[in-house]
Amino acid sequence: MNIANQITLVRLILIPFIIYGYLYEDGGLRWITALVVLFAGLSDWLDGYFARKKQQETYLGQILDPLADKVLVISILMMIAFSQQSVFIASVLVLFIIRDLTISSVRELHAGLGNIKALSPSLLGKLKTVMQMCSLILLVLVTTDYPLLMHLGFVLLTVSLLMSYVSLFYYLKKSSLDLTFFGKKE
Repeated sequence: MNIANQITLVRLILIPFIIYGYLYEDGGLRWITALVVLFAGLSDWLDGYFARKKQQETYLGQILDPLADKVLVISILMMIAFSQQSVFIASVLVLFIIRDLTISSVRELHAGLGNIKALSPSLLGKLKTVMQMCSLILLVLVTTDYPLLMHLGFVLLTVSLLMSYVSLFYYLKKSSLDLTFFGKKE
């Protein structure tokens, strides 16, 4: 297993620690937990960097990396939605899941056609991820004692959700063109 895939696995391994740190209800531990979320977000960039730099892009990495990203984001949003009993965050979570399942399905369709790299991440998708990670760091860090920071976290999360749907439409449009090229469009 190459270093990029190992970094991706570390991101998955960090999830239980993030959940524990958030739910433990200790202010000092919240800061550490926010730093772990920051590290997990940076590891997403780092694994891609190593995969490209060392020319070690693998099929396992193409599956594992987006899976780790989705599990990380969904776990954190689920944890926050339930602990804060937030209908807003629960709604955002459902919308992210719908978007991610749609993209995963389209990628799977392309993989079945032998066109694995057809839907590589766009710049907008990468910016969405940065915005999403920033919002998650804020939402993990702050409590209701800091309403301004909490609202900023909600705003960043909302912007990342909007960006995710714009990128979804970009992927769907690109997918439609690619499927036409393969002669499979119906």
